[in-house]
Amino acid sequence: MDALEDAMMDALVNNRVEFVNLLLENGVSMNKFLTSTRLEELYKAVSVRLKLRTPNNMNSAFKVAL
Repeated sequence: MDALEDAMMDALVNNRVEFVNLLLENGVSMNKFLTSTRLEELYKAVSVRLKLRTPNNMNSAFKVAL
């Protein structure tokens, strides 16, 4: 992946809509970017991110911080 594709992946995973729009406006092609493999990577990355943000995990993280 090149730098723009890395930036697009990061922006999509982290829900940075304005940055996604900026990348698209500056030449990143979603048709070329979104391969079957990348779509699977996005699903996995978002799934992991959502699991990390569950209330149980937030509570345990909070308890550890205390």
